[in-house]
Amino acid sequence: MKKDFSEDALIEQPAIELYGELGWKTANCFHEFEQAGGSPLGRETASEVVLVRRLRAALEKLNPTLPAEAITQAIEEITRDRSRMSLAAADQLWANSNLKPSEFSTPVLGLIFLRYADHRFTQAQAALAREGQGAQGRRRISEIDYQAEGVLYLPDNARFSNLRSCPEDET
Repeated sequence: MKKDFSEDALIEQPAIELYGELGWKTANCFHEFEQAGGSPLGRETASEVVLVRRLRAALEKLNPTLPAEAITQAIEEITRDRSRMSLAAADQLWANSNLKPSEFSTPVLGLIFLRYADHRFTQAQAALAREGQGAQGRRRISEIDYQAEGVLYLPDNARFSNLRSCPEDET
């Protein structure tokens, strides 16, 4: 049996599936430039990783009082090519984190995992609540119920939503 060990099979497709499960709108654009009419996303090249038109719309929606010039500056900063940055300049991206660049992936991956665990927990919580609605005298739902569903139990203070609501100096 032949296994597919491509980047698409091992990284891109699992990532697309995970983000879809987390509620993100996803698009498999592996072959987007093979379609007639070009990219359905509006990209000019495959190396264009930021969808500027959508980014601008999101920034304007989130920051309705900002002038257009500030939105444009934000987009320029987000899309700036950092591949030619010196190592010293790149290190400034982590300046306030007390992490070495090689250590930065750990908290980022941890946050992605927590977001996924929180999503699965929320799904299980809703399913367990539905199951318990018709049962009279049902015992209180506990960690064991979540484990039985194959889900990591998350107390309220460990939920992703709680982390997002904390002031920056408490995270």
